[in-house]
Amino acid sequence: MLVMSVIALIVSVHAIQIDSYGPGAVERIGLGALSVLPSIVGVTLILVGYLGDTGGLRYQVLADLRPVAQNLELLGWVVASVSLLVLAIVTLIVRELPWWAGIAMIAGNPLIAVFMGPLVGVPWALVGYAVLRAAGRRTEQPSRVS
Repeated sequence: MLVMSVIALIVSVHAIQIDSYGPGAVERIGLGALSVLPSIVGVTLILVGYLGDTGGLRYQVLADLRPVAQNLELLGWVVASVSLLVLAIVTLIVRELPWWAGIAMIAGNPLIAVFMGPLVGVPWALVGYAVLRAAGRRTEQPSRVS
């Protein structure tokens, strides 16, 4: 469940920040835009590798897939860690979200999240709150005072 939420938040952060990457279509493909797809792929590989690894332990039929699943999970950890760190730095630079959202993304990085134990979802909940606040500011209509 957390993995799906993280993927949704990555896409949401990108949607909020895409206008700040640059004025033209070519400039928009910056570090922020280029870090979104690897982030999603990396987080998904972590999930697929974990499920394959635990399935290989549980069912003898899938035991042959265990080394493949472990390699996919390891690749996912590396890809997700690097690309989410880049996305967090871009978030701090672009300033479409509060500064603490970028810090929360760094704290939610898979390599740091390993040490958080059951509190691993807290940084991503903060990022979700920041995304909701930023999205609310974008949809507010200015008051018409005559």
